[in-house]
Amino acid sequence: ELPVNARLARTLLRLGERFGNSSDDGKVHITLPLTHENLASMIGAARETTTAILGDMRSISLISGTRGHYSFNHHELSEFAIDASM
Repeated sequence: ELPVNARLARTLLRLGERFGNSSDDGKVHITLPLTHENLASMIGAARETTTAILGDMRSISLISGTRGHYSFNHHELSEFAIDASM
């Protein structure tokens, strides 16, 4: 099984591909009624762990936003997911 941070990154990428909108700056924007609890359920992790990892991802500018409004660079998040899987 993949580490939680890899599962979270992959889930955000999938949500972005399915429901996101891309902007001219290369960012993907997701606007869904997603709570940290929802994301935690999707990846099979505790809400506290999911919240902490989202905070870590924000602190390194990998993602921005919260409460169902997330933005990220698809390529950067993909690279993070690959690196986190190893």
